[in-house]
Order: sequence, then C-alpha cells, then structure tokens
Amino acid sequence: MFTFLTEIFCQIDDFCKQFDQQNGKDFFLSNPSKKRNRSCNMILSEVMTIMVLFHMSDYRTFKNFYIQCVLTVLKTYFPSAVSYQSFVQLEQYALLPLTVFFNGLKGQESGIYYVDSTSIEVCYIK
Repeated sequence: MFTFLTEIFCQIDDFCKQFDQQNGKDFFLSNPSKKRNRSCNMILSEVMTIMVLFHMSDYRTFKNFYIQCVLTVLKTYFPSAVSYQSFVQLEQYALLPLTVFFNGLKGQESGIYYVDSTSIEVCYIK
C-alpha cells in the first residue's frame, strides 16, 4: 500500500530543509493565545508526508486514516506521532510549505493540454 513511503519522505524532507534555510524559522506567525512553549515531537516533513499519504490511500476520511493507519500500521515509520487532535492543529503549519512543494513539482507549463471528452452516463434516460 505504501511502497514509496521512504522516497516520498526523503523528497519532502529535502524540500523542508531547503525551505527552512530560505525562509527561516521566523517565517510563521506565532499564536498570541498560546500559553505554553513546548516543542513538537513531529517535524514538518513528517506532517507533510502523512498528509500526502492520506491522499494516496483508499481512506475516505482523514480521521480514520490517522487513527487506523498512522497510529497503528505506520507507527514504526512515525514513532513520534502525536494524537489526532494535536495533528489537526499541526496541519495549519504544513499548508504553505506543502503548497510550495507541489507547485515546484508541477514542472514548466507548455500550453498544450489534453482533455478527455468521454461521455459519462449519469442517469437512465428514457
């Protein structure tokens, strides 16, 4: 199911190291209502990898994927995985780097695109 997990993680981790060097740690705004200053156990590349794996999986909801797959099956790959509620809070910090990562993967636009015009039968027409 997750045959390319290591390749995906390495590619995202290399991107995150470069992203941190270019933008610095002060790039993200801090939450003024946050009282504690504990460091998170999960790194940004782990959060981004889990988000990519969800979209590659057959799960319909992220909550089921995280609880049933990440916290059980993939626990050896993500030993510092946090609870589901904590992960949902971490997702907001991964949105911008993930967008930049995917934007870099799309390649150069050529102006030539293909559209499939196969008709899809939606309902029975009498």
